[in-house]
Amino acid sequence: ASQPTNSLYVLAVHTMANAEYTVLTMLAGENIPRDRDAEFAAVGTSADWVHQRWADLKPKLEATINGLSMDDLDRSYEHARRGTVSGWTALVMVTTHANEHIGHAELTRDLLKNR
Repeated sequence: ASQPTNSLYVLAVHTMANAEYTVLTMLAGENIPRDRDAEFAAVGTSADWVHQRWADLKPKLEATINGLSMDDLDRSYEHARRGTVSGWTALVMVTTHANEHIGHAELTRDLLKNR
């Protein structure tokens, strides 16, 4: 991303794509294409797409995470940028990453409110 800051839309698109990649592709073995650069170029004029995307993705993430066995969590996986990680580490990474972007979004919201 060449822009100095990311819009709330970009943060939402990227955070959901990261969760989808980590949980569904990496841990569950689904083959879901991801274009990380496009996530940071995403634009939208409405939150409708974001809300629908989350409504579709959330139950898939929940079902997949709930279906992981102890063996799945102990197993090693190859992450595209972070190398070899356990299933446990992957879940911590995706949660931490989402929380970082939630913080970015809350700060952006507060700055906009107090303009």
